[in-house]
Amino acid sequence: MADWAAQQRATQARANHRFTKPSSELLEYFCQLNPSLLRPDWLSPIAERFDRALLGEPVRACFSAPPQHGKTEICKAGLARIIETYPDRLNGYISYSATRSGDISKQIRKLVSERGIITEGARNNWRTEQGGGLIAVGIDGGITGYPVNGIVVLDDLLKNAKEARSGAIRDSKVEDLRMSVLTRLHPGIAAMNVATRWHPKDPSGVMISEGWENVNLAAIAEEGDVLGRKVGEALAPKIRPIEFLLQQKRDLTEVPFAAMYQGRPRPRGGAVFHDPTFYTERPKEGYVVGFGVDLAYTAKSNADWSVCLELWRVGQAHDREAKFYIIGVDRAQVEAPSFALTLKARTVRRPGAKMLWRASGTEKGAAQFINSQGIPLKVDQPPGDKFVASTAVAAAWNEGRVLLPDPDKFPECNRWLVTFLSNVADFRGEGDEVDDEIDALANAHHVLTSKPPVRGVVDW
Repeated sequence: MADWAAQQRATQARANHRFTKPSSELLEYFCQLNPSLLRPDWLSPIAERFDRALLGEPVRACFSAPPQHGKTEICKAGLARIIETYPDRLNGYISYSATRSGDISKQIRKLVSERGIITEGARNNWRTEQGGGLIAVGIDGGITGYPVNGIVVLDDLLKNAKEARSGAIRDSKVEDLRMSVLTRLHPGIAAMNVATRWHPKDPSGVMISEGWENVNLAAIAEEGDVLGRKVGEALAPKIRPIEFLLQQKRDLTEVPFAAMYQGRPRPRGGAVFHDPTFYTERPKEGYVVGFGVDLAYTAKSNADWSVCLELWRVGQAHDREAKFYIIGVDRAQVEAPSFALTLKARTVRRPGAKMLWRASGTEKGAAQFINSQGIPLKVDQPPGDKFVASTAVAAAWNEGRVLLPDPDKFPECNRWLVTFLSNVADFRGEGDEVDDEIDALANAHHVLTSKPPVRGVVDW
């Protein structure tokens, strides 16, 4: 690495490429490092706090920014700039894992080497000739034993939504942050946390509640926008136009989008499904039938229900205008084998219709019994928890593309419609609701929209 850096210095047009004092601003420096990239003016609040930290202000700030908007790139530039300006200071970069931190550390080291700074050391722990440099660790590793006296950047301490949904993981990350990072900082140095928000009690939420500055860069501008944008404007329209963001909102549904893209995480307690849309006529032709199934494991009084939901699709599977008609719901508090006769009757009535149950490994024995009865029930692994599994159909529902029978036009449906609507309205994705109908609806929607054949017990 030292030889490569020396070669880079020798080929520079200027005899001394290294700055002797800070450049005018981080955004300008970013463009020097990345001449092929757009100047990320939408990240100017982050750049401005890096500038203040460079001048010695003990900045403590949390920045929320949507995915793929350059927040890590601006952090890399900010760290490279302070290492170039103060090569005798040691800085910290901390992310959700040592592997990811090491990858970013390697990239920062390359940036400063291209500026003519010789470094030596390991990938996660390297130094300049003046003794400064970078220590890069996972949040569970901490910076114990390292005299960090430059700045510390915390970049996405949670890996994904799965980690964020675990209270134990969130608490563990916060504890690691307190004990292994914040207590090791020299007085007066800056610490900045840059993250996509996942949950109200993620590390960002905890730090904000304890007085850290909250700088939220929403993907779509809202009232009081930190950049002064008009309501509805995209954060970086040249790389993520408003059409893309609105589509992401439809795909993710409101709660995940509000957290990840708008920096406003809310508890799972918010309603997932909005007000229902009703139909007064059923399609007479041009529709495809699918069944979604969710089977009870036991028949105890407090057990789940066995459900079979019939759904018709009008339009192409991946057409954003396709509509889905809920035709009927069978529901009984019986074990899977006892529900087989109901499933058999449905397959006889709709020959060739696909039928899907997304079940865990312990439940697949029941599916094998049902298959032995000549019922073409397909089984696939669930995509995640109940909330994740409902995301796609909730998006279509909230767009008015999943329709229910009008109770006045179809009074025979009232036997299941009232309970179905009540359970849908109560669904929060928290795992303690009556969610069997939602599972069945999500499975029916998936079987009518999935591209590849669904893996399972039998072929279609």
